[in-house]
Amino acid sequence: MGATARLGGLACLTGLLLAVGDAQSRVEKPVPLLPPGGTVTGHMVYADTDLPARLARVSLVGVPAANGVSKAPEAQEESNRLGAMTSLDGSFTISNVIPGDYYVVGYAEGYLEAPANGQYQAGRYCGSKEDQNNLYAGAPIVHVTANRTARMDVRIARGAAISGRVMWDDGSPASGVEVHEEPVKLPACKDGSAPDVVSALQFGIPNTDDQGRFRLTGLYPGDYVLAVSMQTRRNFSHQNGDVTSDDFGLSSLTLFAPSAFRLADAKSVTLHEGEELGDQIVTIKLNGLHTVSGQVVSAEDGHGLAVGKVYLRDPREPMLIRSAPLDPDGRFQLTYVPNGAYDVEVSEAQDEERYTWKNVRGYDILDTRVLRTYANEKRQVEVMDDDATMPKIELKPMPKAAKARDRD
Repeated sequence: MGATARLGGLACLTGLLLAVGDAQSRVEKPVPLLPPGGTVTGHMVYADTDLPARLARVSLVGVPAANGVSKAPEAQEESNRLGAMTSLDGSFTISNVIPGDYYVVGYAEGYLEAPANGQYQAGRYCGSKEDQNNLYAGAPIVHVTANRTARMDVRIARGAAISGRVMWDDGSPASGVEVHEEPVKLPACKDGSAPDVVSALQFGIPNTDDQGRFRLTGLYPGDYVLAVSMQTRRNFSHQNGDVTSDDFGLSSLTLFAPSAFRLADAKSVTLHEGEELGDQIVTIKLNGLHTVSGQVVSAEDGHGLAVGKVYLRDPREPMLIRSAPLDPDGRFQLTYVPNGAYDVEVSEAQDEERYTWKNVRGYDILDTRVLRTYANEKRQVEVMDDDATMPKIELKPMPKAAKARDRD
C-alpha cells in the first residue's frame, strides 16, 4: 500500500509539473515597452478676447511626412489622438507623448477646431492625401523628444453663429426639434465625387428650447442652409432601470429654411469669420402634407407580408426620404409627404414565425425564425394635393438556399 501511495503521489506531482509547464508555454510574450515619451505643456487663449480658454480641450495630431517634417508615430496620427483638458487658468499638460511632430489643436464651444486658412474653411473634406496634409495647415507644430518638455501656446478663433426660432405654421413654438446647418455650394472633389461635409464642433445635438429658440455656434465661413429634423412617432419603455425607445422604423422628417422640404427650394445664408447672424425663422408647414399608403403581398398566394421596410424617395432630392415598417397584414403608411413624384421601394421583406419570448441581458425579446425572404420591388407614385393609395405591391419569393454539403 505504501509503494502504491508513493507511486500515486509521484504521478500527481508529475501531472502538476506538466500542467505548470503547459501553462507557462501558453503565457503570452511580454509586450515590448514603448520608447520613452516626452511632455507638451502650454496655455490656450481665445483669440478674440486674449482671455484663458478654461476647461477646453487640446489634442496632438500627428503631422504627415508630406508636409516636410518628420512624421509622428502611427499611434499618434489623426485616428488616434492624445489630449488634455485645460485648467482654470487655461494651462494644459500632455504626458507620455511618443517622440515626433504634432499639430496642437484646440477645441472649445463656439470656436473653430482648425485654423480658418485650413481645409475646413470651405466646409468640405475629400479625404485625399492632399486634403489630409492641408487639414490643419496653419496650426502650431510642436516637436516632441524623449524625456523632454516642449512648450506650445495655442490661440483659437471664434467661429460664426446662427440663431433664431423654429415655429409651427399655427404660430406656436416648435420645442425639442433638432436644428443643424447644411453647407451648400461645395465644389466636387478632384475625382468627381461629392465631398464629406464638415460641420461645426457641437457638444451634443442642438435642440430648440421651450420658445423654439436655437443657436448654432463654431461655424466655419461659407454658405449654409438651416435644417430642422424631428421624429414624428416614438414610444418609450422602462425595463430594469434602463430606458429604451422605439421609432417604429420611421425616418426623421427634415425641412429647410425658411419652410422648404427640398434643399433646392431653401434659402441659404453666407457667414463670414466670427459673424453672428440672428433672427432666423424656420416655419414647419404641416398644411399641404399627405399620406401615401398601400399593402405589400406575396406574389405567390397573395398573403400580406408582416415584415419589411418601405422607403419613399424623391429621385431629385436625396435628403427627402420617408420610411415606414410593414404592419402585420402587410399594410404601410408613409406620412408627411409633400407634393411630388417619388420612388417607393420595398426591401427586407420576409415571412417570420414568432414563437417565444426570451430574456436577453434583462430585456424581453420576441424570438423569431425566418421562413421565407422576398425580392425587393420598386414602384412610382405621384402625390398631388391629396393622400395617395397605391395598388398592391406583389413581391416574388426568393428561392430557398440549397443546403450546404457537409465537410469533413
